[in-house]
Amino acid sequence: MNCKFFTIACALLSMSFCSWANENKTDSVGYQFTVTKELKTNPVKDQSRSGTCWSFSTLSFIEDDLLRQGKPAVDLSEMFIVRNDYIEKAIKYVRMHGDIAFSAGGSAYDVLYIIDKYGIVPEEVYTGLNYGTDKHQHGELDAILKGYVDAIIANPNKKLSTAWLDGFKAVLDTYLGKVPEKFTYNGVEYTPQSFAKSLGIKASDYVPLTSFTHHDFYKPFAIEVPDNWLWSEYYNIPLNELMETIDYAIDKGFTVMWASDVHSFPTRRSSDLVWNRIGSLGKIVKIGKRRRTI
Repeated sequence: MNCKFFTIACALLSMSFCSWANENKTDSVGYQFTVTKELKTNPVKDQSRSGTCWSFSTLSFIEDDLLRQGKPAVDLSEMFIVRNDYIEKAIKYVRMHGDIAFSAGGSAYDVLYIIDKYGIVPEEVYTGLNYGTDKHQHGELDAILKGYVDAIIANPNKKLSTAWLDGFKAVLDTYLGKVPEKFTYNGVEYTPQSFAKSLGIKASDYVPLTSFTHHDFYKPFAIEVPDNWLWSEYYNIPLNELMETIDYAIDKGFTVMWASDVHSFPTRRSSDLVWNRIGSLGKIVKIGKRRRTI
């Protein structure tokens, strides 16, 4: 069977890896690498001052997977994912009376979930830069959205209005821009859903893997970190098998997406997760397309 890999983490910091290398450290030059396996990858993009590494890294992985399949290079819109993810997070946050996390953070499965539900668009169709800068800076937007949903769950009217979600979306429209119902790309007219279908991206083609000792191996469980607001489940396997899977994947031509929870609180543990596309497995090491700017 075919398998493809994609390392994920419970939350924030994620990077897409496209090749492995042998490390040689010298005092004068620093780290040097000899590339022994290099896979196709798109150029690096800058998430700048936004907590959206989960979107950048996962879309990087998906773009690289399309290259592996022999499809043309495409630059997908990270902010299309972020916008719709925020909508889904707001709905659950209000439904849970604020008893879950609400922030810019997310997990890799969020991206596939959003693509399945909303579709996807190219970067040129939706840049998410509608507030006077040429780079992503989400401090103000994140604060406004958090304040908005907190005001809603305070329920000052003693009953939810029918306008609260439209008002939330209006903030996203103002900062990130309105999503077009239709657009033209390479001379063909698409909707976000039809564009995703044309690329062949389906969440069901991917299986998330992780390795934790506080849950049984060879069973799925929801990673207990705040940014897994979607309660996505990951298949738990022993750490040595996780690493063997990564090695096999890249060795067979599949890129890997690796992500980790970077919360610094002592009660939160880092995680190692891997996504396995129903395809083939692979190997790992040299940083590929996108990385978070800290």
